Amino acid sequence: MFFPTDVWIEIKKYMFKTHEMKEYDKFVIYFNNWSKFIKHLKFKYEPYEQMLYDNWSFSKKILFVNQLSPYGL
Repeated sequence: MFFPTDVWIEIKKYMFKTHEMKEYDKFVIYFNNWSKFIKHLKFKYEPYEQMLYDNWSFSKKILFVNQLSPYGL
């Protein structure tokens, strides 16, 4: 039996999800929200604080944003 692609995608959304797929979906939603938060991050004294933030290591940035983020990590 052949289903059109768009119909098959909708069927898969509801019928064939394993626990891992559900966890992945939660992670994707969380990651998208977190990414939006990071993109809109503003500093009070823009040039200096932005420069400091840009020079931090990736792990330090993650820890800093995690403290500010309403989503938590």
